[in-house]
Amino acid sequence: MKVKFFSALFLITITTGLLNTVPVNADEADAAAIYQQAENYYRGTTVLKDMDQAVKLYIQAADLGYPQAQNMLAYLYESG
Repeated sequence: MKVKFFSALFLITITTGLLNTVPVNADEADAAAIYQQAENYYRGTTVLKDMDQAVKLYIQAADLGYPQAQNMLAYLYESG
């Protein structure tokens, strides 16, 4: 049973991309937290939707080298 559970968890982790978002060091953990807060403001999850605040936080995370934040900023700049 434990092997099946582990296999299912591993499969979910790979298919959802969770392995790519596991922080390696403290700076990356901070960037991940900043990015998550930006996502909350962008989507209006747990806070009121605020695009200006979201962009500020995406920029902070991107400056720390967080790839998902860099991609999101590129998307926002491209979409206007």
